[in-house]
Amino acid sequence: MAGSNTSRTEPPTFNELILRSQLWDADFTELDPVPLDRFELSEDSLIFGNNSALLDQDARNRLFKMFGAPDGYLSRRSIDVQIVALRDHFRQEEVGRDPKLVLRNGRLFTIRRDNLVELAHSEVLSAVAESLGAHADGLIASRIEYSDGRLALDLVSPSKAIEVRRGDIVRAGLHIEHSRYSDQATQIYSFVYRLVCENGMTRRECSADGIVRIRKLPMSHPRGRELLLDQIRRLTDRTGESWSRSFLNCAARAKGAPKSRSSCGSGCSARASRRAPRLPIGPGAFPPSWTGCLPRGATPGPMTHTTAR
Repeated sequence: MAGSNTSRTEPPTFNELILRSQLWDADFTELDPVPLDRFELSEDSLIFGNNSALLDQDARNRLFKMFGAPDGYLSRRSIDVQIVALRDHFRQEEVGRDPKLVLRNGRLFTIRRDNLVELAHSEVLSAVAESLGAHADGLIASRIEYSDGRLALDLVSPSKAIEVRRGDIVRAGLHIEHSRYSDQATQIYSFVYRLVCENGMTRRECSADGIVRIRKLPMSHPRGRELLLDQIRRLTDRTGESWSRSFLNCAARAKGAPKSRSSCGSGCSARASRRAPRLPIGPGAFPPSWTGCLPRGATPGPMTHTTAR
């Protein structure tokens, strides 16, 4: 999340992000399927029947990436060469026979293959929230990256943090990564952050055992959308089962490694300005399977929220 040099804003909650994701989804318009043999390309448009959509260089690059073509190389070639390359991929039906055009602000964003179930960001986040239940209310976003239909999100709990030594804080969270219009699998995994420097810098100290990926299903799969959403709910629960073990292991490691000073090196000094205010401890924010993990004698400690500039 972008921040100003003079003020800091409170990080959004998970529930607020679900509402925001509905606005992200609304940026895109999916047209009805169009038979591939009705497609034609011009220098600046994709023509389909009696309609057309503006086709700029960014859209051509996204199509090249989707086809696995070298977009960096092709983008430097003439428009004639680029059109020939795209026509060849269309001829091989690499988007299926009846693909959907996806528009953003009246321009072509990409072409959706007709063979994969695509989930909107709000559907994915809502499925995760359903799995977490009431515990989702206490989660906040420590990092949000959203661009061109791809979302990478780190969620943390103010209450799920421990102070292994005075001022040395370890806290846990959940990472969600989803790309709406690509073949990339949706990822869900837990992680642990540590406050590694007295100037407020944090870093990912260690992650859970493995990354959970949800592969996209073909459109022909019975109940494909329903099964994908159910898989996200179940795998969110399963991710929580490994969180306790990784949190304990990371806290134990932190006890044996001293926290750095504010002059701890280039990696820290380069991000020293990212210090953020402390947040109050709230109620428990993770499901029962994620609780009961504090090392013996450890006490819940405050956590910090880092806002990128």
